[in-house]
Amino acid sequence: MEIIVRIAILFLLFLCSFAISCNSQGVCQRYCNIFIGTNSDAFNYEIPRASGDKIEGHVFIFINNNPVEYYGGYGKTIQVNQWLKPEQNNMRIVGVSSRDLFVKVVSSDVYGGNSMVLAKFQVQKGNVEESFTFNVKNIVGELPLFNSIISSERSLVKEELTDEVIQLKKDIESNNETEIVRKMLIGPSLWYQIAYNVDWEEIEENLKKRIINLYSHKTKVQIDLNRDELEFVFGENSVYVYSSIGSGNIPAPFLFTVEGSKKVTVPAVKLIKYNDEWIIWH
Repeated sequence: MEIIVRIAILFLLFLCSFAISCNSQGVCQRYCNIFIGTNSDAFNYEIPRASGDKIEGHVFIFINNNPVEYYGGYGKTIQVNQWLKPEQNNMRIVGVSSRDLFVKVVSSDVYGGNSMVLAKFQVQKGNVEESFTFNVKNIVGELPLFNSIISSERSLVKEELTDEVIQLKKDIESNNETEIVRKMLIGPSLWYQIAYNVDWEEIEENLKKRIINLYSHKTKVQIDLNRDELEFVFGENSVYVYSSIGSGNIPAPFLFTVEGSKKVTVPAVKLIKYNDEWIIWH
């Protein structure tokens, strides 16, 4: 039977399945999540939940001027610790929606308990461009993300990022496990401990095994992707890159699909400039 795996789900499992409640210094982490949907029911109560229907159009959610997530309807939960600053943060929602959107920012423990609503907003349907602020207390330091500077020469940036994506495609096609693991983990290795107050070394090996299991193919793989198919959403410190929008039950952007011993759909990636190198932040 054909196995279809979505990396987006995998990364969520990465964050949840291997997280521990406190680090070795006894500091417990808090997860900051955005809940967005078209139904007002959950919005009216102090509960961490979102639900809704598909919308005509779509919006992008920016955190601190960086594109974090695409939203095309239904109820969606987005973990955002790796995009936050200590204390005050900004969220911007941009696009077109045929329905009103109900947005909640919630802080909770690793198990989803002890939740606290930090902010909630209602966004009117139509052409959307709304900004909001919210405060958090669980980020213990400044993320390297905010040292990333995106050149104003966008055509050059697009060319460089296209080269990065094509090289990732080649690494997967050639089954270059070392490079695949390095590229997938360099971003989390920079933000995991700061954003979630957990010890990176305690979960790194588990993540490596998961990535190898996902990308290791016993047969030749095929990836259909042309350079001119890529789309870019620019932020202040990062760039969101995808090639198309999936047509599944919940629409989501993806980078490309790997056809081999298993079928893997690689979602959109967000890249930053770190030490003069483009890296996959998330």
